[in-house]
Amino acid sequence: MTAITIENQQVLVALAHLQRQTENLQPVFEAVGQQLRSLIIDCFEQEKSPDGINWAALDPKTIRQRRNGSNKILQDRTRLLRSIAAPGAVIAINSFAEVTTDVEYAVFHQFGTSKMVARPFFPSEILPQNWETEILDIINNHLQN
Repeated sequence: MTAITIENQQVLVALAHLQRQTENLQPVFEAVGQQLRSLIIDCFEQEKSPDGINWAALDPKTIRQRRNGSNKILQDRTRLLRSIAAPGAVIAINSFAEVTTDVEYAVFHQFGTSKMVARPFFPSEILPQNWETEILDIINNHLQN
């Protein structure tokens, strides 16, 4: 959907330091990807964007049309959430980590449409600071081991 850039200098310096210690960064990026996935799942559970902004409430008409009258946002059938929680949703190699979904309508929820408000669950182009801090912790843990 969107490539994420890490601009936090502490993260970049720590990653460069780790890169000097080992050629195989895949385990680090695997851990980063798993943590990013966990943070994305938190967005669903808290019904907030990665930046902490509450998602727009569901229209009462939408709630009435749902199975069992559920008011959980983006979770009527949980297909989107399950796709992100699936084992294959995290892709990690030696130079990056990716969390993905194969649900074709995810983009409409992420960015909205002319008739649907956006309810972002993936970060925009820059990670929120608290997410970068979590990544820094992962890198530092790998540096200490």
